[in-house]
Amino acid sequence: MTNKANQEERIGEWRQYLGRHPAVHSADVEELEDHLRSQIDALRGAGLDEDEAFLVAVKRLGDLNALSREFAIEYSERLWKQLEFGFTPNKTAALGLNLLLLVNLGGSAVLYARFLRRRAPFARLERWQTAYLPAFAVWAWIVTVFFPVIFNYR
Repeated sequence: MTNKANQEERIGEWRQYLGRHPAVHSADVEELEDHLRSQIDALRGAGLDEDEAFLVAVKRLGDLNALSREFAIEYSERLWKQLEFGFTPNKTAALGLNLLLLVNLGGSAVLYARFLRRRAPFARLERWQTAYLPAFAVWAWIVTVFFPVIFNYR
């Protein structure tokens, strides 16, 4: 393996490690990689070999855990918003299903209360439940067909 290929492999491992920290986004990793590569180039120009330049450049950027903590502090508002308010496919699918269930259970509760007070036959509750089943099928179809487009599944 050439020195350049070896360096690219080490930078790739460094990127993966840094990218595992939730506070550090891919754009941040790219910016840090740019700084790392600039440091490596400057150190290579100063006479260090590939291995030495990489090690010194990484050391100058700082400890990755400390760096990710620093990003977490700096970008905590952004991170908090993404964790709490961000729309993800799972959150959106669960929200839609929960709304369907809420309407279904609310309608069932009203019809069951009417049945218990002898104002409506039980068959009406059965019809409600049976007639509501297609709503779940439609939601499943929406999640299956439209979510890949909406959330850019690859």
